[in-house]
Amino acid sequence: MSSFRRSTQVIWLLAIGILMISPASARLYISEFLAENNNGLLDSDGDSSDWIEVFNSGSQVVDLGGYYLTDNPSSLNKWPFPSLQLEPRQFLVVFASGKDRRDPGGQLHTNFKIDSRGEYLGLIAPDGISVVSDFGRIDALPRQRENVSYGLMQSGTSTSRTLLSQNTQATVRIPTAADSALGTSWTEPSFDDSGWLDVAI
Repeated sequence: MSSFRRSTQVIWLLAIGILMISPASARLYISEFLAENNNGLLDSDGDSSDWIEVFNSGSQVVDLGGYYLTDNPSSLNKWPFPSLQLEPRQFLVVFASGKDRRDPGGQLHTNFKIDSRGEYLGLIAPDGISVVSDFGRIDALPRQRENVSYGLMQSGTSTSRTLLSQNTQATVRIPTAADSALGTSWTEPSFDDSGWLDVAI
C-alpha cells in the first residue's frame, strides 16, 4: 500500500473519530484536582482521598455513562463512569482513592490514585480514545503540594499592580533553609534589611 494511501486512511479515521465525539464532550472539563489531601475533603469512609472535579460548562445535561478518567496516557479507558446525569453548570467530585466505586447513587471512586510527584490526568470520551480534557499530556504535571488544588480558573477578577517599577532601588536576599525563621516580619516597613544585597530593578 502506498504511503499516500495509508496517510489518506489515517486522516479519514481521525476525521471520523472527531465526528463521533458527542458535542456534550466539548463542554466537560476536569476543572480541578487535589493530589495530596491531608485531612481536607474526606470521603464517606473518613479517608483523605485524592479527588478530581469534573465540570459541565454547557447548557444541556450530559450523561457521563461511557466517559473515562485515567492517570495513564497509554490506558485511556482506565476507569469508566457509570450512567450519571451532570446538570448544566454542575460540578462533580470523584475521589481518586483506588477504591473503584461506580454506584451513581453514592460517592464515586476511581481505581487509581493521583501521583503527587506529577503525572498525567485525563477525561476521555466514550469512544475510549478522544481526550476531552487533560493535564500533563505535553509535560508531566508539576509536583503537587499538600492541600493545594490544581486546575482551571473558573471566573473572577484579577487586579494588576506594579510592585516595583523600572529603575527602582531595592534589596534582595537569596533564601537558604535558615530563612524560614524570618517569618512574615520581612514584609514590614520596619524590617532591618541592611544585611541584604542592594540591586537596581
